[in-house]
Amino acid sequence: LARGGELLMDIGALHPGETRSVRLPLAAVRGGRHVVQVEARADGGLVEQAECAVSVIAPQMKAAMDGPALRYQGRRATYTVRVTNDGTVPSENVRVMHKVPAGFAFINADNGGQFDSSTDLLNWFVGRLEPGQTLALGATFECNQIGEFTHFVRSTNDQGAVSDSHVTTAVQGTPLLSMSVRD
Repeated sequence: LARGGELLMDIGALHPGETRSVRLPLAAVRGGRHVVQVEARADGGLVEQAECAVSVIAPQMKAAMDGPALRYQGRRATYTVRVTNDGTVPSENVRVMHKVPAGFAFINADNGGQFDSSTDLLNWFVGRLEPGQTLALGATFECNQIGEFTHFVRSTNDQGAVSDSHVTTAVQGTPLLSMSVRD
């Protein structure tokens, strides 16, 4: 049944002139315009068809992440997550999670971001986003290890919308220079 299958229901015998209402146990799996088609069959080759267009309004979100592609060990890096409600209805209880990779130490976050060092997750509770509204969330980290590291971010809401994004940052060491001057 899910995503366009068939639902078969036996409603029993109908006497001449009798009608019976039947509830269809359907759930929308995505927003947009959909068509529900119904066909009733009876003995003797009787067939009746009907269809109904349904517009499903679904909250949507889009997460995007910006951050540096290159940083040097011991320096700080700032990342910005933009969460946008690109749907036509408000998104409720929006949450954003930023998975901080090993090699980065949390320094600070704006907009009430809370860092959990046991899981290396930075969490924001955004709340309600109106249609078309964008919120920028920022965080700063210190680059402690050399290598390539990917920061992952996920936004979710109570209506089941999920959006993921990521940024990869290469951390390089700084060369040790020494200079001696002789007279």
